[in-house]
Amino acid sequence: MERYQPVEGHTGFVKDNYSGAIVNTSKSEYQKYIARKNAKNKDDQKIKKIEEEVGSLKNDLSEIKSMLSQIINS
Repeated sequence: MERYQPVEGHTGFVKDNYSGAIVNTSKSEYQKYIARKNAKNKDDQKIKKIEEEVGSLKNDLSEIKSMLSQIINS
């Protein structure tokens, strides 16, 4: 028995007869997937950095408010 069997009506896809998985054999589709994954990771890193910066700004603002309160109450 062959390990892979072409999927009817879907070029670039084969069925693994041992696991039952459908496998995409198109290199260009794989490269597009990798590009999308890398772009998402880059976006996730940007979001994380922005969240950290916002947290830092909140802390700074809180310190400024505290200092202003001390100045006003002096």
